This record gives sequence, structure tokens and C-alpha cells, in this order.
Amino acid sequence: MALNTALGWSAGDDLRVLIATGLPVGGYQLQQIQSDMNYLGDLAGDAVYAVQDLLDQYDAVQVRLNELNNSSESRVLKKADVLEWQVSEIGMTYGPERELGRVRDLLKQYFSFSPLMADSGNNVLTALIRS
Repeated sequence: MALNTALGWSAGDDLRVLIATGLPVGGYQLQQIQSDMNYLGDLAGDAVYAVQDLLDQYDAVQVRLNELNNSSESRVLKKADVLEWQVSEIGMTYGPERELGRVRDLLKQYFSFSPLMADSGNNVLTALIRS
């Protein structure tokens, strides 16, 4: 099933959701997330724009995190006697990493009905629906 752009989704949003939620990218996952995104769009049209906003936030934070990792801003003075700069475990990147986690959790809440999210290792539980 292809992603229904008439619902407001943009091409590539399916891949962005998989990456932002930390799910593997494969044929089954793409088909399932496209089906889930179309279902969400049918269920609540406003949710499409909320998910797209979260994806934009994820991309912006990812860019900021990359900038911090490639600059001296994320370095903290750990040894004052030798003046050696080292990357700290809890340096300046704590804020962006926390924001990435927040966005990931919100995306998983939007797609909590999806069987993909039940397998993602999150605490979101999906009820087993029997026909």
C-alpha cells in the first residue's frame, strides 16, 4: 500500500517516521507504516500535521546535535591541571538528546495502535485484536 498524499502526507514521511522512531527500515516496515499512516490520516486529519511537525522538530534537533558533536561547544573541561578538553558523557548534547527522546515518544504515542510500535521496545502496549 502506498502512502496516501491526499490525506496531507508528503512523500518520504513514511521513511522519516521509521527513522525517528528508531525502527528498522525494510519492506515489511515500510508497508506497515504506510498503512498505519493512512489509517491515522483517515482517523484524525489533524494528527497528520501534528506528526509532520514532530518530524520537522526531530530533523531540526538532529541537525543541532550534529553541530554540537562537530564543534567544541560539546566539550567540557575535565582535567584542569593539564587543560585537556574531552567529550563528556553528560555534556552540552544532553538537551538535544533529551528532545530527540521526547519527539520519539510522542511519535510512538501517535502510532501506538501499530504492531510496529509494540515491537519497538517502548513501553507503549498494543492490545491484541482478534477477529
